[in-house]
Amino acid sequence: MMYGYGVSHGVGLFGEIFSLIFWAAIIWLIITLVRGGHQHGKSCCGGHGDEQRPDNATEILRQRFAKGEISKEEFESRSAVLEGKKVEEK
Repeated sequence: MMYGYGVSHGVGLFGEIFSLIFWAAIIWLIITLVRGGHQHGKSCCGGHGDEQRPDNATEILRQRFAKGEISKEEFESRSAVLEGKKVEEK
């Protein structure tokens, strides 16, 4: 008997599911490599991660000082708090 050539080539439903998972994993791997492996702001290969970006709170504080929203004393006091330094009470 001669059987026709089908999509599954005799491996059944399990083979088709496995094949789908396999190709989805390959596509995911390619996309991850193209994007540079960034995950939560960190690079997989020691690139520009969080350690090279300024702290978000510190950056906001600097912007507020630059706009004149807070005084120099308030900027220095809040910066010290963010850096974990003890602040003298006046």
